Amino acid sequence: MKFILSLLVVAFLAIFALIECNESTSHQAKEFKELMVPAGDVTLYVRIAGDPQAENILLAVHGGPGNSSDYMISLEQLQSEELTVVTYDQRGTGRSSEPSEGYSLLKYVEDLEAVRKALDAEKVHILGHSWGGIVMGK
Repeated sequence: MKFILSLLVVAFLAIFALIECNESTSHQAKEFKELMVPAGDVTLYVRIAGDPQAENILLAVHGGPGNSSDYMISLEQLQSEELTVVTYDQRGTGRSSEPSEGYSLLKYVEDLEAVRKALDAEKVHILGHSWGGIVMGK
């Protein structure tokens, strides 16, 4: 009986978590644009939530190396009239292409600069998670 009760509690918690997850994703940015940005020897997948011409652009650099930017999509909830949120897959990850010239730190920095230029933004706010913090700190 305790086992069945425990199983029901776990099932209830799982259903509740799925409902919460569904509600939180429904609040994500409704307006987004996807770009493929050339950067040297790669093409980078870029996702823009909000107006690319906004005064404030948050450019989020994901961790890894090896991860895609998919886990950073929740940052799109910060998107507003005043703030655009941009994520991208670094070279060789997610929907970005594999490099022919390798994975040097300088190449990652050049990729970040290519994304900034593609946004036609003189100034961006950068948020680096884990490895992304190393790239933006260079």
